[in-house]
Amino acid sequence: MSSQSHGNGESSGRESHQMRARDPEKANQTSSSHGGVCTFFLGEKQYGLDVSLVGEVVSITDVAPIPMSPTSVRGIFSLRGTPVALLDFGDVLALEGGRIREAKTALVVRRDDLLVGFVIDRMEAVVPDGRGVFTDASAEDHAAVRGFLELDDARGVVTVIDPRTLLERIEATRFLKTED
Repeated sequence: MSSQSHGNGESSGRESHQMRARDPEKANQTSSSHGGVCTFFLGEKQYGLDVSLVGEVVSITDVAPIPMSPTSVRGIFSLRGTPVALLDFGDVLALEGGRIREAKTALVVRRDDLLVGFVIDRMEAVVPDGRGVFTDASAEDHAAVRGFLELDDARGVVTVIDPRTLLERIEATRFLKTED
């Protein structure tokens, strides 16, 4: 199995993950320190995010575009009357192949005063702490990847996103300006 390149010299780590998972000293049974991982799909790839960041997953019908916004900003949608910025997960984290054409489902991230939605293809599951085998990312893996959660059922390997990196990239998106 070959690794996927992410355009910045970093791989998705699937191949290196499989090599590390065989080494019990480098693998551990913990997927998260906050109660689990919310798993979801972008295209054919399954990602996970610490449940402490996930407020909810919602269906979205109307997205209002924001003129002159960065490409990672898909628009604004209403969450029970509250306007929420809708971002492209793949663009924000510089993941290859992560852009979804039609925004129908949003994973809502909440942290302190932050409220933002990410376009996803579909929600998969909430995997509780301790289920599966978690392996930390290596230096060769994409900078946004915290590690890999290998599940013992048909769901396969989940690429777990580093929450700190995600929050930093969201913050950076707030200050991006489009080119004239």
